[in-house]
Amino acid sequence: MLAESLRERLPRDFARLCLVNAFNSVGNACVVDAQFKGGKPTLFICRNDEGAKKAAGAVRDRFGGETAAMGKAEAAAASGPLCTRWRIPGLLRCERTHALKLLD
Repeated sequence: MLAESLRERLPRDFARLCLVNAFNSVGNACVVDAQFKGGKPTLFICRNDEGAKKAAGAVRDRFGGETAAMGKAEAAAASGPLCTRWRIPGLLRCERTHALKLLD
């Protein structure tokens, strides 16, 4: 079993907030109008509030990407390693102009 993520703990202390785990699979240099050979990057979203999910999706749509709902807050712990995978090229080679994409 995965350890509980901060995203899972926050709603207990801040029940009135609508929190979304997103934007952890693309670097800030590539968030707006990113141009990749493989297409638009995917924004993976975990949330407990449908309105917050829609708001995060609208932000991503405006930036020029696509969204993939990964589940509720409990999925944040499992999707967190996506961010770690994204960071590895940056840590090894100072490359941050890449993103993750969900293929079907």
